[in-house]
Amino acid sequence: MKNSQIHEGLPNKEIRDFLSLGIVKSYANYYNRLNEPLPNTNTLKGFDWTIARIKRDIKMLNIELDHVNELKSIQYIIKNQGWAEYDVSDETIKDLDYSLHMNFIGTEEEYNNLMKKL
Repeated sequence: MKNSQIHEGLPNKEIRDFLSLGIVKSYANYYNRLNEPLPNTNTLKGFDWTIARIKRDIKMLNIELDHVNELKSIQYIIKNQGWAEYDVSDETIKDLDYSLHMNFIGTEEEYNNLMKKL
């Protein structure tokens, strides 16, 4: 089964897909933004280099904070629906343009039914 089809036939399929894809996109955005290099030691020395490094670290921490807040919000919605997140990456074919698989969002019973299909 293709990864993008894991919620087919379930109530609120669009919401489940949105939440699952939101997790994937949050990780993709997070990792794509984490590649800021350290300041150049050829142009900055001493305190100036340290200040530039601290500013870079603050920027990286803010990126991480945004990512964790996104995931926290998605998990809050998932739990409020009475659902959980299940990794089905070993059982599905990744057919999205992202490096990660979509996770299954649903109840344990729905997850067990999906696993029987796979």
